Amino acid sequence: DTLFPRSSAWGFEQYLGQTSASVQAVISQEDLKVVVFDIFDTLLLRPLLNPESTKAIVAKRAGAEIGKAYLRFRAEAEGLARQQAGRDVGLDDIFETFETLSGIPADVVAQLRKLEESVEQAAVAPRPDVVAIMQFALSQGKRVVLASDMYLPRSVIESMLSTHGIVGWHTLYLSSDIGLRKDSGDMYRHILEKELVSPDQILMVGDNEHADVQIPGDMGMKVWHVMRPVEMARAATRLAPLVKQALAKNDLNEELALGLLLRSNLSPVFYSNFSSLDLVPPSYQAMGYSVLGPLVLSFVQWLAQQAALDGTERLYFLSREGEFLKKVYDIWAKEIDAPVPSKYLVLSRRAVSVPMIQGAEEIEAIARTVYFENDAASFVRERYGVVLTEDEWASFEREGLLDVGRQVEVTDGQIDHLKPLLAALTPRILAQAQAELPGVWAYLDGVGLKDGKKFALVDVGYSATIQGRLNQLLRSKVHGYYMMTDSRAEAVASRFDVTVQGCFGQYVVFNDDATALLRQSFDLEKLLSSDEGQIIRYSVVPGSVTVSPEVRSLSRDEVRCQPIRAEIRKGALQFVEDAIATRNTLLGDFVVPQSLGRSLYETLVKNPSEREVSLLRELVLDDYYCGRDLVS
Repeated sequence: DTLFPRSSAWGFEQYLGQTSASVQAVISQEDLKVVVFDIFDTLLLRPLLNPESTKAIVAKRAGAEIGKAYLRFRAEAEGLARQQAGRDVGLDDIFETFETLSGIPADVVAQLRKLEESVEQAAVAPRPDVVAIMQFALSQGKRVVLASDMYLPRSVIESMLSTHGIVGWHTLYLSSDIGLRKDSGDMYRHILEKELVSPDQILMVGDNEHADVQIPGDMGMKVWHVMRPVEMARAATRLAPLVKQALAKNDLNEELALGLLLRSNLSPVFYSNFSSLDLVPPSYQAMGYSVLGPLVLSFVQWLAQQAALDGTERLYFLSREGEFLKKVYDIWAKEIDAPVPSKYLVLSRRAVSVPMIQGAEEIEAIARTVYFENDAASFVRERYGVVLTEDEWASFEREGLLDVGRQVEVTDGQIDHLKPLLAALTPRILAQAQAELPGVWAYLDGVGLKDGKKFALVDVGYSATIQGRLNQLLRSKVHGYYMMTDSRAEAVASRFDVTVQGCFGQYVVFNDDATALLRQSFDLEKLLSSDEGQIIRYSVVPGSVTVSPEVRSLSRDEVRCQPIRAEIRKGALQFVEDAIATRNTLLGDFVVPQSLGRSLYETLVKNPSEREVSLLRELVLDDYYCGRDLVS
């Protein structure tokens, strides 16, 4: 019998329908005496799409010349050693044959073997659902046996298991020890003889359809097939292309980064709500781990390298999206001992644009930014800080300076309909600008923007508006690094002769073919935004040099989002932690490819599943500057 049907009768829906209770019920049967567990991809998981990629990691860590020889002869040595022995073999035989084939000195071969063992040990992590079932089997008094077709020595595998809390099992059958393999059926016959049981008294648990399911099933054993995360991903509509692409590219960075996501999201073997339409499991932590974490880490890795190459002496991360970017940058900078320090710059378009107004040109430039239909009073207040009385608005209405209903809308930079109103308001706007200038000037001085060092702003993007305003205001070079820049940013770079660089796209034209990172940027801002309110203006406290900020109060809806944002960040930071651990233990130069970081975000927002839409809708972000107030 099989616990779940296989071959032509097997269905993915049946796999998803299995529960811990149903597996426990089979294990609890009185006539079941032995439960056999496969080890790799069953009890232990690697963050790899292809298990053989451990060899590529060994080769890279061994250095160019030795690594090339290792890749050339390692597989051949294993096959030849097995053929010469007439049985399965372990690393002793494999590396003895490798030494003969390669001509590499014995001491170097010994180091290679040690490196291979250390890579294999560092790569694995426990698969919690299967480990829990193993512990249940032990609690039921069953004999728990581990069985693996593996060349690694017993001592190495036992160390792996112990390190990850997989203890209590009774015996381990290892092909490199006994010379018999599961995939030939010989190991199963050996287990039956040694354990003194009949096939129907055994349950085999494993991931390999041939060695762990078909062969023991044909022999009359019960089998429980657990799928590898990569196979689960291949059944997911939007994950499958990413997996296929990563395997085709043969890029260790991409494979490891994607492997971390699959291990985190698809290591379970019991699913109550799996959907092949989801990119990630329907939770905020999973969204943070699988989308925001890779996107932000790939950005800050690029940023640290680029800033160092450019001789930048300080990075200023713009509030509020920059808060989390800075947090991840600081973690990464500490890891690689990056030379460029970071600071947090609390500014907004509103806070820096108004003080630099000197005449009609600046007033009209501020007005040209898109403004969704809203009342004129909100437009004037949000863009220029001017608040008028009802009598003043009535007077403007009588003079014909307002549209019917006092509504304002700006699209495609067209403001001819607003110019009469702006002209009438010019004296008030200029007075407001003069009133706000000392405050922002004092703030910028206080955070070191006037100390002569070469610095750059860091933000999501896209038009480099604040960078341009600061270049005007400070009359010194202000550079900028962004996730992406659009075509408007090119004018800032040209006008002020400064750096304006985009990590995921440079001077992208906003059209129907524009990348989703640009077209659906508001979703990214929602994922990145902080819990703090938007800065409105700075002022200097009378009689002192103290700078006082005026910050917009958070609405109840915004406060409600704070626990959600915390969950997203928790997931993203866990990815960063796992990626750095992978770098430290497996691949010393591991980075998340920018193309993968971008692809994950764009895959999320281009065609989100219903459950992903529901998650994103719960996040609220203010957009008063563009007339949309609160946006969900």
